[in-house]
Amino acid sequence: RYGQAQVPEGDERTISNVLLDQIEFADVILLNKTDLLTTQQPRTADSQAAATGASRRTTRNSKAAGSSCGGVAVVEKLVGMLQQLNPRAKVVTTSRCDVELQEVLLTGRFDMEQAAQAPGWLALLRTPDSQIGSSGSNSIMEPTRQQLAQLKAAHTPETEEYNISSYVYRARRPFHPGRLYTQLLKRCFLTRVTQPPPPGYDDDESDNSEDSDDSADGSGGSSDDSSSDSAESSSDSGEESKDADEDAAAAAAKESLEHYAEARKEVLASQQQLLSDGGCLLRSKGFCWLASSRERVVEWSSSGLLLEVAMTHPWFCTVPEEEWPEDEAAKQQIRADFSSDVSIGDRRQELVFIGQNLKRAAIFELLDSCLLTDEELAGGKTAEQWMAEDPLFGPDD
Repeated sequence: RYGQAQVPEGDERTISNVLLDQIEFADVILLNKTDLLTTQQPRTADSQAAATGASRRTTRNSKAAGSSCGGVAVVEKLVGMLQQLNPRAKVVTTSRCDVELQEVLLTGRFDMEQAAQAPGWLALLRTPDSQIGSSGSNSIMEPTRQQLAQLKAAHTPETEEYNISSYVYRARRPFHPGRLYTQLLKRCFLTRVTQPPPPGYDDDESDNSEDSDDSADGSGGSSDDSSSDSAESSSDSGEESKDADEDAAAAAAKESLEHYAEARKEVLASQQQLLSDGGCLLRSKGFCWLASSRERVVEWSSSGLLLEVAMTHPWFCTVPEEEWPEDEAAKQQIRADFSSDVSIGDRRQELVFIGQNLKRAAIFELLDSCLLTDEELAGGKTAEQWMAEDPLFGPDD
C-alpha cells in the first residue's frame, strides 16, 4: 500500500500472506461494508439454500440488519471462514466502520502468549504424533476430540452450516519432489520458491564493486570542441534508447499480466476440481520433507491460489542436542516429534488445509501419491541425486 520503500528489509511475503497473518494474529476482526454485500449480492444457489437458516439469525452488529436473506447468508459464510482461520478472535460485522468503541478499544483481550499460539492451523498441527497410524508411513489425521471441542466452543455455527472445515495431513516418509510438483503444485497453485542464500553469502560484498570505474573520468581526455558535439550526440541517442527500453518494458509487463491471468484461470479451475466440491481452499500451512533435502525443513504456506515453499531451518535430528533451546518444555516438545525410527528423526509431513467443501479424501490421496514408494525408499538414491532432479530447489536448467 505504501510502496516498496515501506516494506521491512527481508519481508518477502505476498499481500495475501500478510493479510492472512494479520487475521490469524488479531483479537478483534471487523468485517466491514457488509451493507454492500447484503443489499447487492445476487441470490445464488448457495445463498438461497442458506437463506432460510440465515433469516432466523441476526448479524452481530444491529446496524447491518434489515438486509436480504441471501446477503446475510454470504456475510455469515465469511464470518465462518474468519473464525476457522482464527477461532480465538471476535468477529464484528460493520457498515462504514460504525462500531461501538468498547468493541475495539481497551478490550483487555490481548495476550502475547496466546497470540503466539493463536492460528487455527497451528493448533491442529499439534495433534500428538503418537496418534499416527501404526504403519508409520502415512495417515489421514483429524483434530483430537479435545481440539474439536475447543474449536467448536470458539466457533459459531457458520462453520458447520457452510461446511467450512480443516484437516491435517501427516506422513513419516519423504515426498518425491518431481511428483509433488507435477501432480499438485503445478496444477493447483501459483507457486513461489524461496531458497536460503548460499553459504558465505554477504549482501555487503556486492556493494564493494560499484566504484571500480571512478578513476577513468578525465584521464587522458582531450579538450577539443569535438568533445561537446560528441556529448550532445550521445545524449540524443541515450534518450532514444531510454524510450525504446520503456516501450519494451511496458510491452513485457502487459504480456506478463496476460500470461498471469491465463495461468490463474487454469489453476483456479484445477484447484476447485481436485481439492474442493464447489467450494475453495482458503489456507494451507505447515512443513514438509523432500527426498532431495534430508537436512532442512521445507515450509509450506498458501493463501488462495498463491503458495510459497521455502527451504528453511535444519531438522532437529541433524542438530546436536546441546544446540537445542535451553527451555526444558521446548526440548520435550522436540523429542515428542521424533519417530521411533532413528533414521527418520523428526522428519515428517505436517500440513493443515482450511477451506469450504474440501475433498478431504481426494486431497490426502493426492498427497499420498507424491510420497516415495517402498521401491523408491529401498532404491538407495541419495539426497544429492534427488536434488539433481528436483524441479523446486534443484538446478535451474
